[in-house]
Amino acid sequence: MAKHRVCVIGNSHAAALRVGLDLLPELNDRFVFDFFAAQSDLMRSMQLVGRKLMPTSEVTRQRLGAYSQGRTEIEIDGYESFLIVGMGFGIAGPGFVRPFSALQKYQFFGFQNTEASSGGFISRPCFNALTESVLRNSTANYFAEMLKKEIGVPVYLSPAPYPSEDVLCTGAKEFWLQSVENGAWRYAVEVYQDKAEKIAGARGYKLLFQPPETRTQDGFTQKKFSHESVRLSEALDVKHPPFEPYHMNGLYGQEMLRCFIGLLG
Repeated sequence: MAKHRVCVIGNSHAAALRVGLDLLPELNDRFVFDFFAAQSDLMRSMQLVGRKLMPTSEVTRQRLGAYSQGRTEIEIDGYESFLIVGMGFGIAGPGFVRPFSALQKYQFFGFQNTEASSGGFISRPCFNALTESVLRNSTANYFAEMLKKEIGVPVYLSPAPYPSEDVLCTGAKEFWLQSVENGAWRYAVEVYQDKAEKIAGARGYKLLFQPPETRTQDGFTQKKFSHESVRLSEALDVKHPPFEPYHMNGLYGQEMLRCFIGLLG
């Protein structure tokens, strides 16, 4: 029986799935996974030329080849399903524009935040609109929407993971602790999930949210899934700094792949 071919397109978050795949050798009998990954801003330069996704800049071509076993073009008709990973589709992250990051700077109207770094305010309607805009304009949505228009096979999008619970004890822990206590984090997650589901539903692709068993009661990712995570690199042998809360490890990738296979049936 022919194997089901899966094309995985992503950024640094795809590293967790690549490591996780090594923990699931039984999948090799039924599936072939091809990974194509680079930084989100570089991946955005890929365009559909005929029936191929191709990089339009030399930098993207070089990075994509380095992280994707030398491959720089994607034959979209060669796969039975596509899995888009990360690439700006998420609620919080390091150094990137994410909806919840705005609350570290502005007072969230209705939620006391003594850790805000400016005297400005952001209202709930404004935060809701910001969340929708960030997701709609993400590189992940760009790929998912484009592929869904062009092919008749399933397209899935796995958002960036929720931050590890380590955010509550390292770095800007006062901000995160207060956000949990005053309800801002829970509200933001509800808005994010609602907007994500509506965007995906309107465009015809499916979301692969991380399973509840990977999260804490407060909605963060359990720290066992973030420790010892690796950077996106050719050999996947460079670890993130200790307690880096935004990237997950192979155990997380393993769980996400199990969920993905469950959706495929």
